[in-house]
Amino acid sequence: MRKPGTSIDVSETGTATAPRGYANTGVHIGDVNLRTGTPVKTRYRHQVQRIAPGALTGRDAEIARMAEFSRGADTSGGYWCWEAGPWSGKSALMSWFVLHPPESVRIVSFFVTARLAAQNNRNAFVANVLEQLLALLGEDLPPLLNDATQDAHLLGLLDDAADACHERGESLVLVVDGLDEDRGVTVGTEAHSIAALLPERLPASMKVIVSRRPNPPIPTDVGVRHPLLDPAAVRALEPSPAAQVVRGDMERELDSLLLGLPEERDLLGTLVAAGGGLTASDLSSLTGLPEAKVERQLSVVSGRSFSRRDSHYPTVSAPDVFILAHEELQETARRTLGSDGLQPYRDRLDEWAGGHADKGWREPVPDYLLFGYHSLLLAEGNLPKATDLVTNPSRYDRILDRSGSDADALSQINSVLRAATIDGQNLPVAAKLAVHRDHLLDRNSAMTIKLPLAWAKIGHFSRAERLVRLTVQPETECFVLALLSGEMHHRGQVDRAEELLREASAVSASFPDSQRRNWTRSAVVSVLATTGRLDEAERLAKSDAADAGGRSRVIRRVVQEAARASDIARCERLFPLITSPFQQVMALIATADADRSDDFGYLDKALAAHRSLEAGEPKSRTGMLLVKALMRREQRERAAELLDDVETGSRSLQNSSPRAEAMVSTARAAIELGSADRARALIDEALGMLLESGADAETRLRLVAAITYAHVEIGGLEEAQNFADSLEDPFLRSESLVALGGSAASRGEKALAFTCLQMAERMSRFAFGPDRVDRTKATAALISAARGDLREATRIANSITSTATRGKAFVAVAHAAGAHVKHWPTDFLADPSLDVPNFRRVRLALIQGIASAGPTGLAVEMATEISNETQRRRAMTVITEAVATRGQLEEATALAQTIHNNDAVLAAVAEAAATQGQLARVEALCKTFKARGRPNRARSALAEAVARTGDLDRALLIVAGTRPQVLQNRARCAVVVGLAGSGRIADARRVAASVEGVAMRNRAMAALAVAEAEAGNLDRSAVAVAGVTNLGLITESFATTAISRGGGAGRYLLARALLHGSWVGCVVALHRLEPDALSAAESALQETTRHAEIRTPRSSFPAGSRADPIG
Repeated sequence: MRKPGTSIDVSETGTATAPRGYANTGVHIGDVNLRTGTPVKTRYRHQVQRIAPGALTGRDAEIARMAEFSRGADTSGGYWCWEAGPWSGKSALMSWFVLHPPESVRIVSFFVTARLAAQNNRNAFVANVLEQLLALLGEDLPPLLNDATQDAHLLGLLDDAADACHERGESLVLVVDGLDEDRGVTVGTEAHSIAALLPERLPASMKVIVSRRPNPPIPTDVGVRHPLLDPAAVRALEPSPAAQVVRGDMERELDSLLLGLPEERDLLGTLVAAGGGLTASDLSSLTGLPEAKVERQLSVVSGRSFSRRDSHYPTVSAPDVFILAHEELQETARRTLGSDGLQPYRDRLDEWAGGHADKGWREPVPDYLLFGYHSLLLAEGNLPKATDLVTNPSRYDRILDRSGSDADALSQINSVLRAATIDGQNLPVAAKLAVHRDHLLDRNSAMTIKLPLAWAKIGHFSRAERLVRLTVQPETECFVLALLSGEMHHRGQVDRAEELLREASAVSASFPDSQRRNWTRSAVVSVLATTGRLDEAERLAKSDAADAGGRSRVIRRVVQEAARASDIARCERLFPLITSPFQQVMALIATADADRSDDFGYLDKALAAHRSLEAGEPKSRTGMLLVKALMRREQRERAAELLDDVETGSRSLQNSSPRAEAMVSTARAAIELGSADRARALIDEALGMLLESGADAETRLRLVAAITYAHVEIGGLEEAQNFADSLEDPFLRSESLVALGGSAASRGEKALAFTCLQMAERMSRFAFGPDRVDRTKATAALISAARGDLREATRIANSITSTATRGKAFVAVAHAAGAHVKHWPTDFLADPSLDVPNFRRVRLALIQGIASAGPTGLAVEMATEISNETQRRRAMTVITEAVATRGQLEEATALAQTIHNNDAVLAAVAEAAATQGQLARVEALCKTFKARGRPNRARSALAEAVARTGDLDRALLIVAGTRPQVLQNRARCAVVVGLAGSGRIADARRVAASVEGVAMRNRAMAALAVAEAEAGNLDRSAVAVAGVTNLGLITESFATTAISRGGGAGRYLLARALLHGSWVGCVVALHRLEPDALSAAESALQETTRHAEIRTPRSSFPAGSRADPIG
């Protein structure tokens, strides 16, 4: 998601109070919001109704016991497990209880259904229980969660729901039927059971009721202290006589089907082979029988043997799907038909899917082929066919059309990717899957951050939060979450707004660098201020002095809101803390422009400060605001004079991008004077400069939004729509539509706003604009460099239009090229036609790459030819570090001695020695530092080296004696790295929990993730990965270790890098360890690029959606 080009202020509409005070006077089953009292509905209740019998006979005693357990104060935090064999009536009892809960009991449920692929594993459990909990709490699910984070999200929501129930004097009960039917238990080494996800310790007033058969036993991934293993929790359930009667009827009917007419056997065989989930229309297509006959056979003739369930995304018109009515029937049919008997039906399914693939997955496409078929292929172990299915771009576009998001497509790709990365033996398949996964993530991250805020303006809060959660950069997500909380607060969603603000505030404070901390903090401060908490906002704004410019911006936000509240004393107190001249002018304008009869001279002060600013776009912006302020005070003559000055200053700017921005600001000032023609002329001139300039994408988007707002101010929404329609570039048009949608929302035109935002979201998702073209080229250049085709790599990199992206591409290419450069000078950088931004960085990357691969002499030769002493010393430093990292410590130490002021270099050598377990060498280097009077420079390396010997007590003593605090935390992180690297994983976990600071904690958790994976603890590795906020570090940690290990161990770790990280960061490792996998990734990149180019949209407003010209 793109950062904004200018600051975004939260809405200033009034607040409202959410409805409260719902009184539970009867029985409710999860259909009332716990926080607001408003009705909610979930699809899952309808599913339970289909499982439940029409009447429950002979179970009054069991229902009473369950009710007593659910309501009892002494059973809080307890488990109840019904245990009985098949055909005992467990599901009938559990579903009846769910639909008829005791008073003051809230029930969330899941019925594990082995014969329906979408309802038989941990993922299905998480998805359905999350939906119910979110509906109860009035929240929405962030899409694209990975396995570790969605599990954590579920457990957190259980806590929230239990607390909310407790506050209302109610109990929360989680009901899970059929734990023995969990098909996730038997699939691969990464399989996780539903039972293992149930908490060992339940939150306040919560209980769990489960049912299962005596066999199979509780899955092995359930902790030894889990209540499910406590015999006291188990209650034997006597078989229901009614269930036995039903069993006899069903088994006789199944025998009749198995021995019946060919068409009856065809229907049964097709449904059994598919694993359920087919509609009557699907079965008609697969068997050739008329749909009406299929309906009659399954509903009337054989109605006892089959059950109906909702389709994956049920609508009013969506047909039901059919499954066998009992798991035992499914197993009996499977055994009777046998593998050979089922194969023809599987072949039919494959041909059916192939037919839709051949048609490009054009509608209509059956739900089963979009949401169920991949599970069948995975269950059969058909990895190649499952991969081809889930990576078909046309198919995942159909899923997007059907579901409204890419979450299902991503979930399917991740399921297949997990299967492909279990042992590292399927790297080409894993690489292809990773490319398609990252393609889907990328197309969901291209939307401007203004889009979710605009959705919130028209009340689509859940959609807004979903979009925010798609953000890749944590600082951008944090920034927008804060602003979104402000929008929600002003629109009555106070509780959720406060939760989001608390989250944003915590994340903002965790950033180790002042730039990100201050940028995100400015949004938090703005929301605090606009919601009336000026004291808190001021305290937060003044809490970090590391970045004077950022601090000035944050304090100015407080001044603005204080001025609106007429708190002039606070403004006066804060003025001296603002050191940025531009922010000083903005603060003075805000104070002068407050709603008061007298501005106390602040307007004149603002004008004087404005005139002292250097010429540039910021000065034009302050001029625009001052023209508006003068016009509000009816000082037209002064405003006109200022406008002329602003225009003259704008035209004097040499660079076309800031000149265009300045002219748009001038145009908006002209609008205030009623000079519409002058404003339009300025806008047209600015737009021409924009389209012809080589401005970066962020500047172009910012300018287009500003022009859109100007058109709204000049000619209303109709004129702005015409402008948006005129834009050819899909990204620019999307940005204009978002600005137009926000303006329409502010003017009460919600229908138009909805249309604009919907179009903008779709366009930004599918647009293959210059940014994506450049990123794709950068990746292609890196692939060529990794293979040693340096001429092609530099040609591709040189064709990148964005200076920033081209610079990064050349750096990456140079580093990868190091393994292939054998002499100096080299053609790689000598071509005069190359436009290489920041040549020094590229040269340094090449030197580092050469030194990492060897030989050292060539790298040193290149370094000694650098004339600038500082740059030459930096080059020798990276050579020394690279040599030390590859294990040549004697040579590295000798190189370090040639560098002046070499403390940092020797510390790096010490760290490399620690990684290799050379404690004596590290101790010797520490003595060198102590003799120089700088004893702490290598203590983290010493702590790591000691930890690798297993002497944890001594390692922690070294940590405790390290000062200052920042170095102590670094040393603690080094202990984790040492423990993890030497296989002492349990100790590493304990120490990792105490590592503070985002950067060091990321490093510690990344090391732990790699160690857990090498030890085969894949789920623990995934948890450690989830604790790392830097995706690049995860990729680097796994890929670098993979290269150093080599062979099968290396391929295994590289598979984990593809699973948890970004495939682009694995390019060099893929080439070194399995070149065929890199070829597969390259082919997938070409496929996704072609598809993106085809899908790039160009559409106009649909008929009837345009604004009223009068409005």
